[in-house]
Amino acid sequence: MPEQGLGTVVAVDGPAAAGKTTTCLALSKSFDLRYLESGRTYRIIHTRLPHDVKKRPSPDG
Repeated sequence: MPEQGLGTVVAVDGPAAAGKTTTCLALSKSFDLRYLESGRTYRIIHTRLPHDVKKRPSPDG
């Protein structure tokens, strides 16, 4: 059985309200690709972290 990887991954970055989600959803439908809204995933994980973990300083400063 062949190994299955992620294939092509496209990441889109830009300012808030620039139309990233709308554009990516349209492209994913047009090209029959899977779509992952990473911002939503991040927010879901963040809301489930204990409060003290959220306040820890980052290793970068």
